[in-house]
Amino acid sequence: MIKVSVIVPVYNSEKYLKTCIDSLLNQTFEDIEIILINDESTDNSLDILLDYEWNYPNKIKVIDGSHKGVGHARNIGIDLAQGEYIMFVDSDDFLQKDTIKKAYECAVSTNADIVRYDFNRVFNNKKFSSMILYPNLKENTKNIHKLEDNYLLRENLGPCNKLFSRKIIGDSRFPEDILFEDAPFVLEKIIKADKIVYLNDSLYNYTFNPNSIMGKNLFHKNEKILDILKSMDMIDDSSKELSEYINSIKLINCIHIFNDTILWKELSIEEKRNLYTYLIELVKMKYGNLEDNYGYNYVKENDSFFRKRMQIMMKYFIKDNLVTEKDENKVYLYVNDILKN
Repeated sequence: MIKVSVIVPVYNSEKYLKTCIDSLLNQTFEDIEIILINDESTDNSLDILLDYEWNYPNKIKVIDGSHKGVGHARNIGIDLAQGEYIMFVDSDDFLQKDTIKKAYECAVSTNADIVRYDFNRVFNNKKFSSMILYPNLKENTKNIHKLEDNYLLRENLGPCNKLFSRKIIGDSRFPEDILFEDAPFVLEKIIKADKIVYLNDSLYNYTFNPNSIMGKNLFHKNEKILDILKSMDMIDDSSKELSEYINSIKLINCIHIFNDTILWKELSIEEKRNLYTYLIELVKMKYGNLEDNYGYNYVKENDSFFRKRMQIMMKYFIKDNLVTEKDENKVYLYVNDILKN
């Protein structure tokens, strides 16, 4: 049985694709399969994929799918994967040469359901920051306890800096046809896992790509931003033990996404203020007042960037007494109309 399946959804990534695939082929750990799912790219991505498949037929499998989004592409990969463990890599990112070896050996030696490692942020081929979960940790590994150290509030809910056992994934799949599909899938695995091990190493390189789906959403008006609410609604909050954390996670993730609306190029400052005020009111209707939320206060206290950003947003982008409607559904429909026009 193959030890690790690496699943890579691909959409218009020709600029970054060779770096990504080469980083997988050059791994010091060889017992892997690489499943590349083309999501109906309109650039030369498919040609690049087919060239790699021709040259590495025993290592690479290419699937040419229809344009149904990242969640659908990853699900195709999961259905085809034969590995004991599954890893997700985005097509504009790349791995360190020993990422899979370290993650796999950690998983096997600790019997972990999930191995979690840190990542670097890369722009124009230069690393500009490292996102470290436990910056003061001296040991190479740490068993993560979900209710300690506010782990759930600090965890990145993307799948790409984690190695998952096939057992923990089971029959579950990513939500499809929405943006922000990562959070429900990843959080479900975290909640379900008996053992999560932190590997104290930056093994994944996240490349900021302004032309990616998420990159474009960062700078341009898009009604799909409300998918974050749908994504959060998919998270199971039935666990009494974790309910306070899960409510905080939903609130914080929505705020992170909605804060980016100030970067949208199509809106005037006044339009941004109106939109942001309604979005925050929607968050409060769904998850309660920000100031009363434990997770919001924790993140604001411990994340200086988030704290400064919220100070700016609250001072300059919230309009007092703008929202008089008390019905959540009507506020949602109003925001949706703003985004469509």
